[in-house]
Amino acid sequence: GKLIPVNVEMAVKNNNLLSLFNWNRELIQTIDLGFNEVFSAFIISVKSVKYTLVLDYFKNNIFCYNNNGELINGFPKEGSSQLKVSYNESSNELNIYTIISNSLVCHKIKLAKNS
Repeated sequence: GKLIPVNVEMAVKNNNLLSLFNWNRELIQTIDLGFNEVFSAFIISVKSVKYTLVLDYFKNNIFCYNNNGELINGFPKEGSSQLKVSYNESSNELNIYTIISNSLVCHKIKLAKNS
């Protein structure tokens, strides 16, 4: 597979599969993406859920998967790069900052109440 840039841990893409490893090289999650043009991944933990955001550079889309490797509601979102992802506890939202047509955009994603 191909090593993919990620903010924490390690990610390897092999065809349409993205495998996430901890720093001890232990497999922690495999996600079937349905596409193979992965540019980067970003992992953020919110309470007990780990979200994995993946940038498809071919279609300029951002996908967000939960602990179970399922695409969360409302995705994909448009974006040509992933700059930063943060969690706003007071609004229970993920804030995903990206570039669209040379402009900085923030996608605000309301998380499920149990997240």
